Amino acid sequence: MLEIRMHGIGGQGIVTGGEILANAYLLSGKNMSVMPSYGVERRGSPVTAYGRVSDKYIREKCMTYEPEILIIFDASQVHRPEVYKGFVHGGIIIACGNDP
Repeated sequence: MLEIRMHGIGGQGIVTGGEILANAYLLSGKNMSVMPSYGVERRGSPVTAYGRVSDKYIREKCMTYEPEILIIFDASQVHRPEVYKGFVHGGIIIACGNDP
């Protein structure tokens, strides 16, 4: 099972991005579950979305603790140590956005 974690700022579409990614995997014949975490639920606050991809049915509906893929939507999140917590050695980081 592949674990993915997405980090960004409220209002950037992190939750929507997770749903789009899930639909893309579903269309390719994979199973994916996505779970967002909003924090204080307002624009400008850190937002995280967790996802799992598998060929089999996914029962887990919780955070990912050892992601193989990190997607960082905002450069302000790159320097936060909690973004990298549990990140698997040799994994993939996709970072986008402008440096604040």
